[in-house]
Amino acid sequence: MYGKPNLTPEPNGKAILELRQDGQYVELPNHGLECIQDMTKCEHGFTLSAEIKLMDTNSTHKRYIFSSGGDQVGASGLALYLWHGELYCSTKKDNLIWTAKQKLNVSAGEWHTYQVSWNKKDGFIVYLDGKEFMSHSIKLPNPSQPTVYPLYIASAPNNTHSSTLMDVKNLFTWSASRDSLIGQGCITGRSILSFIFLLCKKNCFKEH
Repeated sequence: MYGKPNLTPEPNGKAILELRQDGQYVELPNHGLECIQDMTKCEHGFTLSAEIKLMDTNSTHKRYIFSSGGDQVGASGLALYLWHGELYCSTKKDNLIWTAKQKLNVSAGEWHTYQVSWNKKDGFIVYLDGKEFMSHSIKLPNPSQPTVYPLYIASAPNNTHSSTLMDVKNLFTWSASRDSLIGQGCITGRSILSFIFLLCKKNCFKEH
């Protein structure tokens, strides 16, 4: 964790990750999230879900929400970010890329639930508050991706711009697409914020 972001416990036993200052972001370890970090290992797709409160929705620079390098040449993974008031999503696996953008009509300071679901056959779908927001099923050729990066929250690998100011809660990942999870009646995912909370208790902070 960089910049000492706050992790505030809630009465229900969960926590809110508060990234309120430039330079505050999270870089998750290179284990436990192999599918999102290296999509060559995603045999059944993935789903990422989180409640997010964005503090700025009209930046002229890229503001990453989550990234493991999905919009970068030479990397395999996911990128979800804001740019000029539009929400972009990009996923890369092997020598293929899926990407799309859509105007994001939400106000700063509001909580909304974002979900990204991907599998190699159908591409990705981004859901906003449980409704389909944008999708891309057509895969495009792209150079091979030899580099694997960790998953970042509020920043991205090799990011030279400011970190994203936002709050995050109820952040989960699954190693399967959303449709597969619904079909299996699966509701249990890997709680990333619980893992971050353990890091905080161990004082595993980093600063630039």
